[in-house]
Amino acid sequence: MSIQEVDLQDFSQTAGQSEAESTSRQDGGLIKPNLALLRHVNVDLEVRVGRAVLSAAELFSLSAGEVITLQESVDQPLELVLEDQVVARGTLVASGDQLGVRITEVAGTDLPLTQAE
Repeated sequence: MSIQEVDLQDFSQTAGQSEAESTSRQDGGLIKPNLALLRHVNVDLEVRVGRAVLSAAELFSLSAGEVITLQESVDQPLELVLEDQVVARGTLVASGDQLGVRITEVAGTDLPLTQAE
């Protein structure tokens, strides 16, 4: 088996472009953010109700009808999670025959949301 060294092209600079031009494009961004491109992308949003810590013995001894007590209190908001990041919080509501979440707080904002009138 023979091993040959390969020279790879540096794509951080395009041909004829100075290092300063390359850096300014990276700082300013070659691709401008356009959220309209993402409007039709589906995301998997999870709602975390709470957590419980059980020993393996307790887990294996669970049977139908038993209640697991969660660490969170009843009035504590639920967490809406996207890719392991909390993006919002809210309260559990009934939405017809299904469960829903009324958003009360959005990540990145300091103030809780007020209910729409």
